[in-house]
Amino acid sequence: MAKEKNKFEVLVDNASLVDVKKKLDDWGNTIAMRLMTAASKKSFRQVVKAAKQLVPVRYGALKRSLGTRAKRYGKSRSIIILGPRVGYDHMVDGTKHDPARYGYIVEFGTRNSKPQPFMRPALEQRADSVINEFHYELRKQVDKEARKQFAKKVFSNKAMQGLLK
Repeated sequence: MAKEKNKFEVLVDNASLVDVKKKLDDWGNTIAMRLMTAASKKSFRQVVKAAKQLVPVRYGALKRSLGTRAKRYGKSRSIIILGPRVGYDHMVDGTKHDPARYGYIVEFGTRNSKPQPFMRPALEQRADSVINEFHYELRKQVDKEARKQFAKKVFSNKAMQGLLK
């Protein structure tokens, strides 16, 4: 139940992406998921950049660890994870500290420490521009894939292959 409180959803208006949706439907789910995941990761980078400006810095490991990661669930669902990434450990007084394990404590606080939010304000500041950037990046990814599909279709044609020899 506590995890639901920390979940953000960004809904995209499909009316503005009708032409893109048609192309994605024509290409199939695998290509559509790849393109949407790439567009999502690129559009959320600005939130990470804003969070890096807002995060309190003590040793700098938490700031360095902030990033995006895509996770796919089956063929039709993908999520983008924003926050501290694993592998940015640092040593303090001979003890190893992993920002991925304490980032949420900084964000939400504990009984004994006040919260110092950095991810939520960054997302709230950038929500509108994330959606605009997503639209832009998705169109860019679709155009790039359309050129790739066209080239594949043209060069796979046996008549063209005969001309290329």
